Amino acid sequence: ADFNRLPQKGAALIPLYRRVMDRMEELPGVQTASVVEIPPLLGWDFGGQFVSLDDVRRAQPVRANINSIGKHYFSTVGTSLIAGRDLRNDDADVNSCILNQAAAQLYFPHTSALGKALRQVPWRMSDSQAPHDCQVVGIAQDTKYDTLAESYPPIVYLPLSAQTGRLTGLFFVVHARNQSAADKAYGTAIHEVAPAAPEVEPVL
Repeated sequence: ADFNRLPQKGAALIPLYRRVMDRMEELPGVQTASVVEIPPLLGWDFGGQFVSLDDVRRAQPVRANINSIGKHYFSTVGTSLIAGRDLRNDDADVNSCILNQAAAQLYFPHTSALGKALRQVPWRMSDSQAPHDCQVVGIAQDTKYDTLAESYPPIVYLPLSAQTGRLTGLFFVVHARNQSAADKAYGTAIHEVAPAAPEVEPVL
């Protein structure tokens, strides 16, 4: 959906995304629904540099891909959670994150990543962005990110927040009985929750 025309801006859009997800899951034929900043294999690449908070004084930050997601993203796209829990669609989870197996091994090679803290460091010291710490609440199965040709990259999954890029144009993902049920649920939820938003044709 294109939320550019809505009066809500920035973080005020997050409750709308949560309501659309919840509404879709209530509709016939839908098992799970979620939202994601960068769908798998879209060909976009977005990353940040991270370091284990335990190693912040002695280790250099290392790049990983970043993706912002809603709850049930992994079950919707068929990716397993290896350990821990899913993200929740609430503000209490704003400082949580999920790592894929490659990221967990990259940042915590000698210990379990669950419960550990990871710091996202600005690319340049002059950046206005402050370092952001998140607690690792889950480990997800490795997946491709950009292309099928790549090896499994490290990915840090973050909850929706004011820092999420493209908040006016995130992607909904739906796991439904069939395409017709998914299309109907998407259209119904958008029209009920955000009727002023121009509907964008689904990507199959």
